Amino acid sequence: MIRHNVIRNSDRDMLRKCVVFYSAIGAETVPHEFCYDNIADVSAQQIKTALRPVLRNGEKFDLQTVRREVTEYLTEILELDIDERLFWNSFKDKDYKPEYLYGRGSEYDRVLNHPMAQWKCRKI
Repeated sequence: MIRHNVIRNSDRDMLRKCVVFYSAIGAETVPHEFCYDNIADVSAQQIKTALRPVLRNGEKFDLQTVRREVTEYLTEILELDIDERLFWNSFKDKDYKPEYLYGRGSEYDRVLNHPMAQWKCRKI
């Protein structure tokens, strides 16, 4: 995905905003930063059983290189801006403010009444 530029530079901001949004509503607790430690936990056996069957015949897969490239890529694109941090901080306080991520445009309209976000902010 990284090598073939599947996610264009113009889409990186939206990808980051979606990751920020879903990391808030999908986690037990809202993160204060992204952690990439789990990337190192992917084993060669997992790659062999889950990924090898979908690779082209003869295509090489270097797990160490991929771990490094993915960590670098995510570190670069998931650099949060002030509004994204405000979204996380508000969400921690049970105050759902999607406008911090999306402004007041069409994305905002789509997530304003997101059931999981609303439930998490009502949860005691």
